[in-house]
Amino acid sequence: MVTKKVHATEFKATRVLTRYIIYSFLFLLVISTSAGYFLFIRKVLMFENMLEIDRKERVQRSITSMEDYLIKTCEDWSVWDEAWAFMREENPSFIDSNLSLETLVTLDLNLMSFVREDRSVKWQMTVDIEKEEPVFAGDFPEDAFSERLFSFALSDSPMGLVTVGPRVYMMVARPIIPGSDSDDAAGYLILAREMTDLVVHSLSEMINVDFQILSRNDITRIPRIGNTQLLEDGHLVEREKDVITSYCMIPRGSPAVPYDILIIIRHNRDLMQLGWKTFFFYLAIIIAGVLLVAIGDLKFMNHHYLLPVKNLYHNVVRIKEEGDLTFRIPVGSDDEFGRLCESFNGLLDVIQAQTHELSSKNRDLHNQANSDELTGLYNKRFIRNWQESKQSDPSGEAVRDGAFIMLDIDHFKLYNDRYGHLAGDVCLREVAGVLESVVTRETDFPCRYGGEEFLIILEKTDCRGAVRVAERIMKNIERLAIEHADSPTSPILTVSIGISCGTFSLSVQNLAKLLSSADEALYDSKKAGRNRYTVRDDY
Repeated sequence: MVTKKVHATEFKATRVLTRYIIYSFLFLLVISTSAGYFLFIRKVLMFENMLEIDRKERVQRSITSMEDYLIKTCEDWSVWDEAWAFMREENPSFIDSNLSLETLVTLDLNLMSFVREDRSVKWQMTVDIEKEEPVFAGDFPEDAFSERLFSFALSDSPMGLVTVGPRVYMMVARPIIPGSDSDDAAGYLILAREMTDLVVHSLSEMINVDFQILSRNDITRIPRIGNTQLLEDGHLVEREKDVITSYCMIPRGSPAVPYDILIIIRHNRDLMQLGWKTFFFYLAIIIAGVLLVAIGDLKFMNHHYLLPVKNLYHNVVRIKEEGDLTFRIPVGSDDEFGRLCESFNGLLDVIQAQTHELSSKNRDLHNQANSDELTGLYNKRFIRNWQESKQSDPSGEAVRDGAFIMLDIDHFKLYNDRYGHLAGDVCLREVAGVLESVVTRETDFPCRYGGEEFLIILEKTDCRGAVRVAERIMKNIERLAIEHADSPTSPILTVSIGISCGTFSLSVQNLAKLLSSADEALYDSKKAGRNRYTVRDDY
């Protein structure tokens, strides 16, 4: 029976089926993703950002209200004629009649300081308001006011917050003038209120926002901020699963620490959790829609794919049951099923393809047999095969120069004893990765020689080239910075290297001598203190 030759130019059924599935799922993907993003996630995030900005503004307003109180108090005292006369040495009784511990406690102040133009202190008192007792504050010297704090108090700084030692203060200052003459100043009045945890907690409860104020010392101890987003007003937002944290920075520090004060605002992510619940409900509806589409796909495939496959199956069964090897399956169409019939009729071509595939798998098995299971480098079996390949000429005719690099991890037993064998395996893989990254030529072969020992075969390489390779290996292993606390050589992982170089000949005996020379050079490196390389050029 002569098989009808069909020249198929395209896979019609495959194209139709592929188009239908791709268009259906692309449509669902675009619609569901766009709707989910715009209807849920994006809008929830936008609203959440608006809430965070509102919380920050409420915190700023609460701090500003405290600053307004200090400013008003400072203005009331600074335009008092008696205070002006006191600064001009004309009212010595001003201290006894007005300045006392009770005055600062009543005004809710931690510091009241009368300062002359040259920053020398006329009178000053620091108070612990909670304990209602005077204290000595080393950050506010009794003789002269700090130039930094003096300059800050006279500036128009936002929110009036400043770090003094390890603490944060709200500080304001006004020139002391007589009520009738604003140009005749007799010094400055400086008031300060420490932003203690109690004060911040009181403000938090008043505005219903959980926040805290940190000084420079506290800021330097904060772990690195991870999943953050920069909002429009410049503060950072860290979003975790249940909590959202805002970091509002006040830039007044040195270049090393670019801000002195950090305000941290925390709030539960109830809104986002509700948004995710809604989104999951939305996804459930989408999945139901996908199931309906899948049912339609099955019906489509049954008509355009399954029926032709069934017809092909019945013909194959007929050949098996009747044993008629001269029978050929009729080619009824010019699509992929017609070509499948032609492929079955050309069974020998299939057998040839399978034979080729089997040969490829045998090559893969051969490569696996020559590779170290842990590191992926070549193993000792490969080294033996390589040596045997070099003695194909019994005359031992010389070829180009070559080199061996023998490498050993320093004190690897101590590393395993300290960190465990699993960590040791990871360490071996890290070192193997360095060797693979350094040795890249097709004529170079990085091998695991045994345990923590490695061998690099460098064909067509002289001593200078081998030394450069060894130096790059040591430098890259040092960059790994693998901790090795018990090593008497170095606190990080190091290696010792032995190098032998000479003329690679086709004599396996000469190669064995070069390999032994590399091992002796490695022993010399260990004997000399490790973490170094030694070169032998004896052959």
